Amino acid sequence: MAREPDPPTQLRELAARLAGSKELPRAVLIRGNENYFRSRALDLVVARAKELGHEICRHDADSPDFAPQGLVGDLCSPGLFAAARLVVLESPEKVAKKDSMILRGITSFLGKSDSPGGLVLVADTLRADSVLAKAVTAAGGISLACRKLWESPPPWDTSQDPRKSELVQWLVGRARERSIKLDANGALVLVAASGNDLGALDSQLDRIAGGGGAKLFELVASDAAGSPFKVADDLARGDAPNAIFGITTLYQNGVREDDGTRKLDRPALFAMMAPALKRSLRQALAGSLALEQSKSPAEAAAAAGVIPQEAAQRAFHAALAARPAKEQRAMLEDVTRLERLQRSGGEVDENELVLFALRWRAKARAR
Repeated sequence: MAREPDPPTQLRELAARLAGSKELPRAVLIRGNENYFRSRALDLVVARAKELGHEICRHDADSPDFAPQGLVGDLCSPGLFAAARLVVLESPEKVAKKDSMILRGITSFLGKSDSPGGLVLVADTLRADSVLAKAVTAAGGISLACRKLWESPPPWDTSQDPRKSELVQWLVGRARERSIKLDANGALVLVAASGNDLGALDSQLDRIAGGGGAKLFELVASDAAGSPFKVADDLARGDAPNAIFGITTLYQNGVREDDGTRKLDRPALFAMMAPALKRSLRQALAGSLALEQSKSPAEAAAAAGVIPQEAAQRAFHAALAARPAKEQRAMLEDVTRLERLQRSGGEVDENELVLFALRWRAKARAR
């Protein structure tokens, strides 16, 4: 199966297709957990619809003013102010349930290829094999997967140079688009300051653009929120520098919530990362035991119960390569010890976790 293009590539392909067409695609499905890419994809379609003179009808299933009858009416009736209409529905996965009026209205609209207009579905959690996604495909529509960019270099890169990560490479390309001089080293500094928040990284570029020649370090604002799950991944693969940086960021800036706000609850941070870390270590231990039985890496991943998703597979193989089975088991026991400490009233603070990261850093191995 061909590998899916990254989100920036999909956006460029969408822009090229819209620019060269005299009518909108019948349907565009924009799904994924990266709001930055979802917003830009939607902006591209809406801008083209306005250029073609379409009436724009917006509906958001998360809004308290959402009216199902209004949405179905927009789908089933001709435009009031223009010959064609673009209907936008955000969060369709929350209302287009099986046998619902909304799902029937959407599938009916998609089946009428002879009527003008288009439909855009903007979803966060919609699956690629859902009824809506299949209906978009059947109608000849476009589907974009707007996932988060990878923060680590690809597993086949033996150098594991962080400058080769998708996130850093995207930021270098974004700076080039804005005619801002930024190399991979500078981009790595900005990523360290803002994390995997593309909007915040764009704001960092704003500071550089208006910096009047000031040095990069004088312009960067450290606004990154931490991710306990990324810290757990870094700990599992023995990446002490990134783990320690992530731990410090968590205990200083807190965790970024889904709505963009931050939450800083220091006593709860270890409780948040421990289950993810234990799961990664258990999978790595199971994978190590499978390899000892002459299983292939793919068979080891299956034996460990790792889901067939690229991010999960990457994290599993990195943790698997970090240490042998004996050390995986000992590290798992160490995590359990910290959990007992916390449950008995002790404190698992930033210092304790930094020592843990140093204790279980991956040892360099001869090639």
